[in-house]
Amino acid sequence: MKTKYLIVASAALTVSACGYSVMDAAEDISGSDNGLANGTKIETTAAKIGSFTEIEGAGPDNIIYVVGDTFSIKAEGSAEALATLRYKLDDGSLRIGRTKGKWFGDSAQAATITVTAPFIDKAALAGSGDFTADKMTSDDLDLSIAGSGNMTIGALTGKKLDISIAGSGEAKLGGKVDSAKYSIAGAGTVDAVKLATTDAEVSIAGSGDLKLNASGKVDVSIAGSGDVEVTGGARCTTSKMGSGNVTCS
Repeated sequence: MKTKYLIVASAALTVSACGYSVMDAAEDISGSDNGLANGTKIETTAAKIGSFTEIEGAGPDNIIYVVGDTFSIKAEGSAEALATLRYKLDDGSLRIGRTKGKWFGDSAQAATITVTAPFIDKAALAGSGDFTADKMTSDDLDLSIAGSGNMTIGALTGKKLDISIAGSGEAKLGGKVDSAKYSIAGAGTVDAVKLATTDAEVSIAGSGDLKLNASGKVDVSIAGSGDVEVTGGARCTTSKMGSGNVTCS
């Protein structure tokens, strides 16, 4: 599912090339109703919560996902940051963020939220926060970044991966999937050299860069100055508009 604040962030950041910056988007989100005003406060000791398979984070905070038998959440950070942190469970999605208008000043210092669940198949960031996980396993995996956030996932395992970046976010991925779809709008970067795939589909609009590993077929579309480097012996089909480069080996 897509929450209101994530949709707003994605739309705003997609038009950043037209003069709408990441900060503009963050200010809009912080001043809007993100739906977390009546959310549950995140405590410093692990609290058991209801089940979920998706994690969505908005703001400057860092989220660590840990595979475990139970569903739980806890936070570490300054008193100002902790006072504004909230979470909400909504139709299988765990939403994490700040209360309205609390992204700036002392409260904007990044907190670290540790989330435990048996498995998740989706992780989404809106803002400047980070998402870190040792592993994620599911047939269909969905990753997205709207803004300048970072994602680091050591081992993805599944049949299909879909990852999108709108803005200047970065992702570093490892593991193995059958097929992958990469989409970058803006200046984002993806390092997926350690993620083994058979087939891949790549779309870059802007100056984003992608490094990937594939052994089957890779379709690449670039509009702008973005670069794509493919290793693993794949057969590459390329469509370009602009100064972007594609290397395939």
